[in-house]
Amino acid sequence: YRSETRGGSKETGPQYWYTNSNAYNDGTAVCFIAPIAQAPSNPAVLYTGRTRIYKSTNYAQSWVLPAGAVELSGAPSVSISVFAGNSSILWATTVPDPPIAAGVFLSTNGGVDWTDVTHDLPDRYPMDIVAAYWDQDVAYVTFSGFGSEHLYRTIDSGVSWEALGVGQLPDIPTSAFAIDPYDRNHLYLGNDFGVWFSPDGGQNWEAFTNGMPTGALIMDLSVSPRNWSLRAVTHGLGVWERPLVSASAAEGDTIPPTFDLGIHRNSVLPDYLDIYFAPSEVLPAVPVAEVNSSPLILTTVSTTEGNLYLADYKLSGSGTYAISITATDFAGNDSTSVFNFQAQLLGGATAGALSSADGGLLLSIPPDALGTPEYIVARRIDGDAGSRGTPLRRQAGEDGITFEQFGGDEDVLSTWSLLPASRNLARQARLMLSWDRRELGDREPASLVIEQWSGQVWEPLASYVDESRNRVEASISRLGIYRLRSASTVGDLFSLRSGLEPNYPNPFNGSTNIRYSLARSADVELYILNVRGQRVRTLVDGVKGPGSHVVNWEGRDDGGHAVATGVYLITLHIDGAVFTRKALYIR
Repeated sequence: YRSETRGGSKETGPQYWYTNSNAYNDGTAVCFIAPIAQAPSNPAVLYTGRTRIYKSTNYAQSWVLPAGAVELSGAPSVSISVFAGNSSILWATTVPDPPIAAGVFLSTNGGVDWTDVTHDLPDRYPMDIVAAYWDQDVAYVTFSGFGSEHLYRTIDSGVSWEALGVGQLPDIPTSAFAIDPYDRNHLYLGNDFGVWFSPDGGQNWEAFTNGMPTGALIMDLSVSPRNWSLRAVTHGLGVWERPLVSASAAEGDTIPPTFDLGIHRNSVLPDYLDIYFAPSEVLPAVPVAEVNSSPLILTTVSTTEGNLYLADYKLSGSGTYAISITATDFAGNDSTSVFNFQAQLLGGATAGALSSADGGLLLSIPPDALGTPEYIVARRIDGDAGSRGTPLRRQAGEDGITFEQFGGDEDVLSTWSLLPASRNLARQARLMLSWDRRELGDREPASLVIEQWSGQVWEPLASYVDESRNRVEASISRLGIYRLRSASTVGDLFSLRSGLEPNYPNPFNGSTNIRYSLARSADVELYILNVRGQRVRTLVDGVKGPGSHVVNWEGRDDGGHAVATGVYLITLHIDGAVFTRKALYIR
């Protein structure tokens, strides 16, 4: 039966329950209490079963047999459970009907195809199966009867099963199971002795029967998130309710869910981004996300850090993109998180630039730095609206995905991600990060430095502070994570500001450009040495002002003669500091 008025009342009239069972009466065997399950991620989707599993996509108003669906075992089904993250992933069990043994089955395509994952589970009535809401590979199944274990768990989609409660749970018929939505380690089990509780994922169990009639046979368990209670249906003794163990914490939950975000350039399809959302808490249903008002299809990924939601998105052109994700937690707290990023098609023989919408970042790419044109993506990762400001970076790990978090340093003014991460540039690009006078506070602009993340530590770069434009500049040779930081505690600021960059082109035939930076006006000497340490050419000798300077060397000595093919040392002296780069000249 179906109700559209939460069961209705006498005041609503006689038609507050509607029958829909005839729609799937195919004449095959059916259990006395036929199973039915609703998809948490899409309430319009329901499943019910006889010897085959039927599906409804319109709130049980009509039922269809998925195309090509076959009988599970030939015996009637007794329980069904749908994974919270995907309405097409569901589990079903069938009763033993000699010579047919009891069965446990898994479908990942909405009931079209089924895999028998029973293996060596007991040949008893599998009265209840529950899909874990945090991981599509995890499920729990209970068994009636005697002479066997009564609760099993799989963590690998039914490839193997582990008995829980061995030596602690009584050897009696067990018909019901539930998981606390607020704490997935809190498990509840119902058998012919009442309700049992485990605080640690099934390792230890204790009776949970206070206030319930002695000897109550539990037929079903369900959780009511609205009032944080467990409801137990008994055989002939009514329905009973008790607060969840986690209720004391849940009742005080007024904090809406937030998300951390990870964006990664797809390694195979360069026009696509892999987008990861990491929620701050377990959610009862898959969130709703979109990019520039286009819906994203989210799939759930389980890691040791908790659940993630993954989507892919194809970039449609250069410009600003806005990602939004909306979610509701078990306590009914709603939230919408918004993240922004910039994408620009760059590369080839033409110079180009990528700038953020707020003007906080400008990346100038010289010709031939990237080769084939591709999308470069920039995102500020220390302060997106609705997030906790701790962005995710994908790495290889035990689960295939692990994450590093950045943030929490009060001296950092901004942190930026440039994708594709770790992409080496054939020619150095110029990165410019701007600051706001209000963000700077009482710190001096001269203390600012750009740092790059090496994968283990932050490394300061030779940076030039342009106070007239409120920005800091540095040359970079690869894309990745960069931040603007007050470096008052980072060594000699002058040496960080001043430096000699690699010449380009190198090797060269004809001439090469040499760039150096000064933090302030200084006495500069720039010259060329051969491998024997002999000075070949003096390029600069005198006082130069702050900023970036470029000098061209055409491969000649001070006398105007072409030098021989070989390696030469470009040497820069600035107020006693010495910087050296190697250059290869080929005649």
